[in-house]
Amino acid sequence: SCSQKECRKRYEREHGKRWCFDVVSPYRSYTLQAESEESFLSWIEALRNAIEEFQQTQKLRVQEAQQLARG
Repeated sequence: SCSQKECRKRYEREHGKRWCFDVVSPYRSYTLQAESEESFLSWIEALRNAIEEFQQTQKLRVQEAQQLARG
């Protein structure tokens, strides 16, 4: 993981494109390019929030399953 600035600088250096980011899953990877820095930052924030929400949901499901297993 890296900060937004570090990721952006690394991507620009490696690919020569601005405001790009990768969305990586176990099955597919996508490289997306925002139209502006503001849009880029909004996308990154939205993705981080979605990941955090997903992780919290998974954590709750595990806790519920553990409680059900205990009877």
